[in-house]
Amino acid sequence: MSLHDLVWYETDKIAKSVVVSIAAAWTIYQCIKIIYNVFYHPLRHIPGPKIAAATYLLEFYYDVIKSGSYTNRIWQMHEHYADISSISSAEHATFSTTNHDIHRMRRNALGKFFSRAQVSRLEPTVLDLAQRLCDKILIAGEGKPFDLTTAYSLFTTDVISGYCLGENLGLVAQKGWQPNFREPLYAQLRLIYLFRFVPFLKHAGVAMAM
Repeated sequence: MSLHDLVWYETDKIAKSVVVSIAAAWTIYQCIKIIYNVFYHPLRHIPGPKIAAATYLLEFYYDVIKSGSYTNRIWQMHEHYADISSISSAEHATFSTTNHDIHRMRRNALGKFFSRAQVSRLEPTVLDLAQRLCDKILIAGEGKPFDLTTAYSLFTTDVISGYCLGENLGLVAQKGWQPNFREPLYAQLRLIYLFRFVPFLKHAGVAMAM
Protein backbone atom coordinates (compact mmCIF):
# COMPACT_ATOMS: atom_id res chain seq x y z
CA MET A 1 0.00 0.00 0.00
CA SER A 2 1.41 3.36 -1.04
CA LEU A 3 1.73 6.32 1.32
CA HIS A 4 -1.08 8.10 -0.51
CA ASP A 5 -3.41 5.11 -0.15
CA LEU A 6 -2.49 4.74 3.52
CA VAL A 7 -3.24 8.41 4.23
CA TRP A 8 -6.56 8.14 2.34
CA TYR A 9 -7.50 4.98 4.23
CA GLU A 10 -6.75 6.49 7.64
CA THR A 11 -8.57 9.74 6.79
CA ASP A 12 -11.64 7.83 5.64
CA LYS A 13 -11.52 5.67 8.76
CA ILE A 14 -11.33 8.72 11.04
CA ALA A 15 -14.18 10.46 9.18
CA LYS A 16 -16.44 7.43 9.53
CA SER A 17 -15.54 7.14 13.19
CA VAL A 18 -16.42 10.79 13.79
CA VAL A 19 -19.78 10.41 12.00
CA VAL A 20 -20.65 7.28 13.99
CA SER A 21 -19.63 8.99 17.25
CA ILE A 22 -21.78 12.05 16.50
CA ALA A 23 -24.76 9.86 15.55
CA ALA A 24 -24.37 7.78 18.71
CA ALA A 25 -24.06 10.88 20.92
CA TRP A 26 -27.16 12.43 19.29
CA THR A 27 -29.16 9.20 19.78
CA ILE A 28 -28.15 8.95 23.45
CA TYR A 29 -29.03 12.62 23.98
CA GLN A 30 -32.47 12.14 22.41
CA CYS A 31 -33.14 9.05 24.57
CA ILE A 32 -32.17 10.95 27.73
CA LYS A 33 -34.37 13.86 26.63
CA ILE A 34 -37.34 11.55 26.08
CA ILE A 35 -36.92 9.96 29.50
CA TYR A 36 -36.67 13.40 31.11
CA ASN A 37 -39.74 14.75 29.29
CA VAL A 38 -41.91 11.78 30.20
CA PHE A 39 -40.82 11.13 33.79
CA TYR A 40 -39.05 14.21 35.22
CA HIS A 41 -40.26 17.31 33.37
CA PRO A 42 -42.00 19.83 35.71
CA LEU A 43 -45.09 19.72 33.45
CA ARG A 44 -45.20 15.94 33.07
CA HIS A 45 -48.54 15.85 34.92
CA ILE A 46 -50.26 17.80 32.13
CA PRO A 47 -52.68 15.39 30.37
CA GLY A 48 -52.05 14.43 26.78
CA PRO A 49 -50.58 11.68 24.59
CA LYS A 50 -47.18 10.50 25.84
CA ILE A 51 -45.67 10.62 22.37
CA ALA A 52 -46.45 14.35 22.23
CA ALA A 53 -44.84 14.92 25.61
CA ALA A 54 -41.78 12.84 24.68
CA THR A 55 -40.89 14.07 21.19
CA TYR A 56 -41.92 16.28 18.29
CA LEU A 57 -42.82 13.26 16.14
CA LEU A 58 -46.58 13.72 16.49
CA GLU A 59 -46.38 17.38 15.58
CA PHE A 60 -43.99 16.59 12.69
CA TYR A 61 -46.39 13.97 11.34
CA TYR A 62 -49.46 16.23 11.34
CA ASP A 63 -47.74 19.44 10.21
CA VAL A 64 -45.22 18.14 7.66
CA ILE A 65 -46.67 14.85 6.41
CA LYS A 66 -50.35 15.87 6.67
CA SER A 67 -49.81 19.51 5.62
CA GLY A 68 -50.36 21.59 8.74
CA SER A 69 -53.24 19.72 10.34
CA TYR A 70 -51.77 19.68 13.85
CA THR A 71 -54.04 22.54 14.92
CA ASN A 72 -57.07 20.29 14.33
CA ARG A 73 -55.36 17.53 16.29
CA ILE A 74 -54.81 19.94 19.20
CA TRP A 75 -58.54 20.67 19.35
CA GLN A 76 -59.20 16.94 19.45
CA MET A 77 -56.73 16.64 22.34
CA HIS A 78 -58.58 19.35 24.25
CA GLU A 79 -61.86 17.53 23.76
CA HIS A 80 -60.37 14.23 24.89
CA TYR A 81 -58.05 15.31 27.71
CA ALA A 82 -58.66 18.79 29.17
CA ASP A 83 -58.63 22.53 28.54
CA ILE A 84 -54.84 22.44 28.96
CA SER A 85 -53.13 19.61 27.09
CA SER A 86 -49.57 18.56 26.33
CA ILE A 87 -49.08 19.12 22.59
CA SER A 88 -45.32 18.64 22.20
CA SER A 89 -42.18 17.93 24.18
CA ALA A 90 -41.72 21.64 24.95
CA GLU A 91 -45.21 23.13 24.63
CA HIS A 92 -48.56 22.92 26.32
CA ALA A 93 -51.65 24.32 24.63
CA THR A 94 -53.41 27.14 26.35
CA PHE A 95 -54.63 30.58 25.34
CA SER A 96 -52.29 33.47 26.03
CA THR A 97 -51.34 36.90 24.78
CA THR A 98 -48.32 39.13 24.95
CA ASN A 99 -47.58 41.74 27.57
CA HIS A 100 -50.72 43.80 28.30
CA ASP A 101 -49.13 47.18 27.46
CA ILE A 102 -47.65 45.89 24.20
CA HIS A 103 -50.95 44.27 23.30
CA ARG A 104 -52.85 47.52 23.95
CA MET A 105 -50.37 49.51 21.86
CA ARG A 106 -50.73 47.13 18.92
CA ARG A 107 -54.49 46.99 19.29
CA ASN A 108 -54.77 50.79 19.29
CA ALA A 109 -52.61 51.02 16.16
CA LEU A 110 -54.80 48.56 14.26
CA GLY A 111 -58.15 49.27 15.91
CA LYS A 112 -59.02 52.25 13.70
CA PHE A 113 -58.87 50.05 10.59
CA PHE A 114 -61.58 47.80 12.00
CA SER A 115 -63.85 50.37 13.60
CA ARG A 116 -67.58 50.29 12.89
CA ALA A 117 -67.27 53.38 10.67
CA GLN A 118 -64.44 51.90 8.60
CA VAL A 119 -66.22 48.58 8.16
CA SER A 120 -69.41 50.40 7.13
CA ARG A 121 -67.47 52.32 4.47
CA LEU A 122 -66.02 49.04 3.18
CA GLU A 123 -69.40 47.31 2.94
CA PRO A 124 -70.39 48.61 -0.56
CA THR A 125 -67.03 47.43 -1.93
CA VAL A 126 -67.48 43.98 -0.42
CA LEU A 127 -71.03 43.71 -1.77
CA ASP A 128 -69.91 44.80 -5.24
CA LEU A 129 -67.11 42.23 -5.32
CA ALA A 130 -69.45 39.54 -3.99
CA GLN A 131 -71.94 40.27 -6.79
CA ARG A 132 -69.14 40.19 -9.37
CA LEU A 133 -67.97 36.86 -7.98
CA CYS A 134 -71.50 35.41 -8.13
CA ASP A 135 -71.83 36.50 -11.76
CA LYS A 136 -68.44 34.98 -12.56
CA ILE A 137 -69.39 31.68 -10.88
CA LEU A 138 -72.69 31.50 -12.78
CA ILE A 139 -70.89 31.98 -16.07
CA ALA A 140 -68.14 29.52 -15.17
CA GLY A 141 -70.75 26.97 -13.99
CA GLU A 142 -71.99 26.64 -17.56
CA GLY A 143 -68.63 25.29 -18.67
CA LYS A 144 -66.16 22.84 -17.14
CA PRO A 145 -65.91 22.26 -13.35
CA PHE A 146 -63.76 24.63 -11.29
CA ASP A 147 -62.39 24.87 -7.76
CA LEU A 148 -64.78 26.97 -5.66
CA THR A 149 -62.08 27.51 -3.01
CA THR A 150 -59.99 29.31 -5.62
CA ALA A 151 -62.94 31.56 -6.42
CA TYR A 152 -63.27 32.56 -2.77
CA SER A 153 -59.51 33.16 -2.67
CA LEU A 154 -59.78 35.66 -5.53
CA PHE A 155 -62.61 37.42 -3.72
CA THR A 156 -60.81 37.72 -0.37
CA THR A 157 -57.58 38.82 -2.05
CA ASP A 158 -59.41 41.62 -3.85
CA VAL A 159 -61.17 42.73 -0.66
CA ILE A 160 -57.98 42.77 1.41
CA SER A 161 -55.78 44.35 -1.27
CA GLY A 162 -58.38 47.00 -1.99
CA TYR A 163 -58.66 47.91 1.67
CA CYS A 164 -54.94 47.86 2.39
CA LEU A 165 -53.62 49.34 -0.88
CA GLY A 166 -56.52 51.55 -1.94
CA GLU A 167 -57.03 49.56 -5.15
CA ASN A 168 -57.72 45.85 -5.50
CA LEU A 169 -55.68 43.54 -7.72
CA GLY A 170 -58.58 42.86 -10.08
CA LEU A 171 -58.51 39.09 -9.65
CA VAL A 172 -62.29 38.73 -9.67
CA ALA A 173 -62.52 40.83 -12.83
CA GLN A 174 -59.95 38.79 -14.74
CA LYS A 175 -60.94 36.05 -17.18
CA GLY A 176 -60.69 32.62 -15.59
CA TRP A 177 -59.22 31.79 -12.19
CA GLN A 178 -55.54 32.32 -12.84
CA PRO A 179 -53.40 33.87 -11.56
CA ASN A 180 -54.28 33.59 -7.88
CA PHE A 181 -52.32 33.63 -4.64
CA ARG A 182 -53.82 30.54 -3.03
CA GLU A 183 -51.53 27.89 -4.52
CA PRO A 184 -48.25 29.83 -4.03
CA LEU A 185 -49.31 30.75 -0.48
CA TYR A 186 -50.07 27.16 0.47
CA ALA A 187 -46.80 26.01 -1.12
CA GLN A 188 -44.93 28.48 1.10
CA LEU A 189 -46.88 27.43 4.19
CA ARG A 190 -45.95 23.79 3.61
CA LEU A 191 -42.29 24.81 3.51
CA ILE A 192 -42.66 26.82 6.72
CA TYR A 193 -43.75 23.69 8.59
CA LEU A 194 -40.71 21.84 7.28
CA PHE A 195 -38.36 24.73 8.11
CA ARG A 196 -39.56 24.65 11.72
CA PHE A 197 -38.22 21.14 12.15
CA VAL A 198 -35.20 21.42 9.83
CA PRO A 199 -34.04 25.06 10.25
CA PHE A 200 -30.91 24.77 8.12
CA LEU A 201 -33.08 24.16 5.02
CA LYS A 202 -34.46 27.70 5.39
CA HIS A 203 -30.98 29.22 5.35
CA ALA A 204 -29.97 26.94 2.47
CA GLY A 205 -33.02 28.03 0.49
CA VAL A 206 -32.26 31.72 1.06
CA ALA A 207 -28.63 31.19 0.05
CA MET A 208 -29.68 29.41 -3.15
CA ALA A 209 -32.17 32.17 -3.99
CA MET A 210 -29.40 34.77 -3.70
